[in-house]
Amino acid sequence: MKISNKNKFDTDLLIIGAGAIGLAISYFFSQKGIKLILIDKERNFGSINSSRNTETIHAGIYYKENSLKHLLCIRGKELLYRFCDKYKIRFNKCGKIFIAQTIKDLEKLDKIKKQANKNGLLDLRELDKNQIKKIEPLLKTSGGIFSPSSGIFDSYEFMQTLMNLSVENDIIYSNYCEAKSAELCKDGWEVSITNLRENNNFKIKARSVINSMGLNSINFFKNIYPEIKTPILNPIKGAYLKYMGKSPFKHIIYPAIDPGKIEERIDAAPTIFGELRFGPSVEETKNIDDFSVDKKLIKKFSYNIKKYFPKLDEKKLILDQAGIRPKIFEKNKEVSDFKFIWAPDENWLNLWGIESPGLTSSLAIGEYVYEKFKKKGII
Repeated sequence: MKISNKNKFDTDLLIIGAGAIGLAISYFFSQKGIKLILIDKERNFGSINSSRNTETIHAGIYYKENSLKHLLCIRGKELLYRFCDKYKIRFNKCGKIFIAQTIKDLEKLDKIKKQANKNGLLDLRELDKNQIKKIEPLLKTSGGIFSPSSGIFDSYEFMQTLMNLSVENDIIYSNYCEAKSAELCKDGWEVSITNLRENNNFKIKARSVINSMGLNSINFFKNIYPEIKTPILNPIKGAYLKYMGKSPFKHIIYPAIDPGKIEERIDAAPTIFGELRFGPSVEETKNIDDFSVDKKLIKKFSYNIKKYFPKLDEKKLILDQAGIRPKIFEKNKEVSDFKFIWAPDENWLNLWGIESPGLTSSLAIGEYVYEKFKKKGII
């Protein structure tokens, strides 16, 4: 580790954004004794997209072969199960069933199986409707594929544990702190911060900065360096409904999809607490602060859910939550992978387009970013 001039720098590393990704990065760096500060503008860490999802542990099936999503999801899944087991975080390796109702759906299942094979996942099993009926008697389907390595976990416990372990390693964490601007100084950065609780401003001098601000990461960077070309943010809102009472399903249920495509399909995902969540919707939005859920979704969801769950009791559907995917575009084309961009210099790393499977991949991303810094000789 390169030692900072303590008279000049407040910290070796400033991480902006304390979602699951920022926390995982903090955990890996702090384990190595790196002096760092972690800030977030929200009251609670991980309170935006990291806690607005189905808490699914993805297997790494439908991402392009050798993409960062593919590689980091598979590595992240392995690290996540191991981490949850070690620190007694609730999880359930319940498995996921991709289901088909039509001939076209069966073709999609075939594509899923082929993509899984390309990605090195050879544990998927084809199921006929009778086999599915035995394990999920309330499902209506003509066939499916079972992914045994998919699961669910308690994402709050996970993030709390990451924070606790980081603090034990002497990181400094500050909430209600919003990064406003940054200036390049000799051998590092000076970042201007507003304390939203006390309504005052201060600066942090850091040798290196990691921009892990999720939905705000691109806009924050563009405000500092408008002349540097960045991807275009195209936020996609995904809303969920909850099904009151005990979950009728033991497994995660996914209607058939085309690998790599964002389609509005209504998944059914049991929670670690025995409940059931349906969703997400797929809605383009310009307002990245709007996490409301429209009650009209109840009728819309019901129609699609009843295709595979005909005994659905619509009266048990209630509004739950919404998240917003930070989808990005370059040259009018959707970027289908995570982006780790060093700009404007080699002491500033931007994380862009970290959407699903970001939560599953979080520990692998923390490991990956640490190795990137190490390889560059920054630490």
